[in-house]
Amino acid sequence: MLAQPPVCSFKFRFVARGHTKGYFASWGSTSVDGLTLAGDRVPYSLLKSAALRDHRFVIGFTDAKPLGPTLKSYLSEGNYIVLEIYNIEAIDLKRILDGAISEREVQSHQEVLANEGKSETFRSAQCPLCGSSIDLSELPATPYIYCPYCETLFGKEGVVTDGRQYRLCTCCNLYGQVRWHSEFYFYFYVLWSAWRYHRHHLCSTCARSVFWRMLLRNTLFLIALPHTLLLLIRTFLGRDVRMKYLASANAYIKSGKMEKASELFVQMRQDLPEHPGLLYNEAIGRLEAEEPNVALDLIQRSLEACANFRPSHEMLQRVEPIIDGTL
Repeated sequence: MLAQPPVCSFKFRFVARGHTKGYFASWGSTSVDGLTLAGDRVPYSLLKSAALRDHRFVIGFTDAKPLGPTLKSYLSEGNYIVLEIYNIEAIDLKRILDGAISEREVQSHQEVLANEGKSETFRSAQCPLCGSSIDLSELPATPYIYCPYCETLFGKEGVVTDGRQYRLCTCCNLYGQVRWHSEFYFYFYVLWSAWRYHRHHLCSTCARSVFWRMLLRNTLFLIALPHTLLLLIRTFLGRDVRMKYLASANAYIKSGKMEKASELFVQMRQDLPEHPGLLYNEAIGRLEAEEPNVALDLIQRSLEACANFRPSHEMLQRVEPIIDGTL
């Protein structure tokens, strides 16, 4: 039997073409069996995904036809809507929706396997951080388990790396310490001034690239320099000591210095043996260095350490055709 999702209320505004719509926020809520947005009822069975992109909340649907008229008017191609959430932390709403989506998908697969006479192959786990159910059916048992909802890696002893901090960067596609970073510019002349501000969800390596860009543009206008330095300082704060070389290793990958990067990955794997994220990053670097066979070996090691590590499965689909000569 499925656990009942928590009940909560929140305010939100629809986002279209990057801008919020309307002058006033609408009400939304979750219940034991569905989500309500601006009066339109959505059963959990219609939810496909829930994701955070910068400071926006993205909800995907399995089918748009049953949706109400308000939601359909803001639906983007690909059957998803974008919201800006108020009165509740967006990550808390994501956990509620992820829990409902994951339990439904796990139960559905369990029923399919039972109907096929393969009940013994069913296996699942619960993420110790976000509580989502993870389908591990027909996969070998491995030291690590990956939560595809919050991107946490855990094992028998609990959380290994917290997905709220360490996950794939959407900018460079490398595994790293990802957090909010603010990009701020201020310009002024004799009778004119202007400023520009934007928040990014970036890994520390990408954030340091933003720092150098900000430093170059803000040096003449001292007002923005403290904010520029703060961005650099934040890239060194809150690091897992076992991952202290990760940003530098990723920087070496981007600059093509793969041997230096590998030395740092080897050092980090002494504290985190066969960590799938570290193996994945090294595989990315080897592939970019035109060493597909080495990359394939690293990806296979990553999957032997964590059979459901999604980034490695996706990369495997890229590497195998190259080795087979089809690309």
